[in-house]
Amino acid sequence: MVGAVRRRFDPVGQLQSVLTISATSVIAAPIAVAMHRFILLGEVSRSPVSIASGRTLKFFLWVASIQLIISTINEISTWLFVSNYLPFHSLAEFGLVMLAVAIPLGSATIYLALLFPALAIDEPAVGARARISTSMTRMQGHFWQFVGAILLTCAPITILGAVTNAFIGELLAARMTRPVVQGLIAGKRLLWLFQMQDGWFYVEHFLRALVTVLTVALAASVASWLYASILKGPKRNDT
Repeated sequence: MVGAVRRRFDPVGQLQSVLTISATSVIAAPIAVAMHRFILLGEVSRSPVSIASGRTLKFFLWVASIQLIISTINEISTWLFVSNYLPFHSLAEFGLVMLAVAIPLGSATIYLALLFPALAIDEPAVGARARISTSMTRMQGHFWQFVGAILLTCAPITILGAVTNAFIGELLAARMTRPVVQGLIAGKRLLWLFQMQDGWFYVEHFLRALVTVLTVALAASVASWLYASILKGPKRNDT
């Protein structure tokens, strides 16, 4: 019985997840805001993108909060299903249950997608509930249109990045021979500190950052395109 295996809740792993989401959002928010404003307002920023402005900081808080909520729900669900609280009898059953969690979470994320172009161009709204409600209303009838556009634009670069990172990961793993691992344990050295001495470690993280930037830019362009088409054309800022 697979459910007999306990999985302890990992606060360290959750903290790492929070830090990763925060770091990714710090990179993604300025890029997404710049892309939204370029497509919808024709605005070209002449200064480096950053999170310093109030608009971008608000965008960052929304992005990070939604990701953290989804990550927390996913982590708690996995912990419950793998522990004895909700036992299951096969990996197939576990997969179906996790799919049942992933589908509504993914759907909710898509319905919130039009919230971000509105935030980026400072569309007025009375509170967070109004923004969420407006995004979900606008997405009605456009759900699969948006999903198809995201898959066509973002899937190729995401797949290429995953394959490349898997290849580099294999290169790094191949260097972790038994003597190396034993030496790390004996010297109480952390694995990631050892890997930082390898040039491929930096190549891998550079490629991850590049894929993140490209994916964010493409996703923002798709959301802006749909937002503009629903609101009957982009608003141009000619000043």
